[in-house]
Amino acid sequence: MGVDRIRAVLGELRDSHSIGWFGAGLLVPPPQLLRRGRLPEGLLVTAAAAGTSAESAGVEEVLMIAVGDRPVGGTLAGYCKAVEGVHSGDARVLTVITGPRRRPKQVQVEFE
Repeated sequence: MGVDRIRAVLGELRDSHSIGWFGAGLLVPPPQLLRRGRLPEGLLVTAAAAGTSAESAGVEEVLMIAVGDRPVGGTLAGYCKAVEGVHSGDARVLTVITGPRRRPKQVQVEFE
């Protein structure tokens, strides 16, 4: 990350703008895992931090495929595009796939 990008991020945080964190970690899954499971592109949502909306919504160990009506694709850059314009305190609906049925479901989270 360049110094200019770091300054921009710090400015956003000072102005109470979210940098797209809703209380859980994200991982890019291996493409072969998605193919094998016949799953769409998305990001794996890992352990939710205590006291966050991700924990309250039970968003943990799921495949996130969209934020609102914006697909996240299979990259962190895609996720950044999906959360563009989100501010701290904003709520958004995440579309996630969980469990053996692999049907999409929607949960609401609040961004920090």
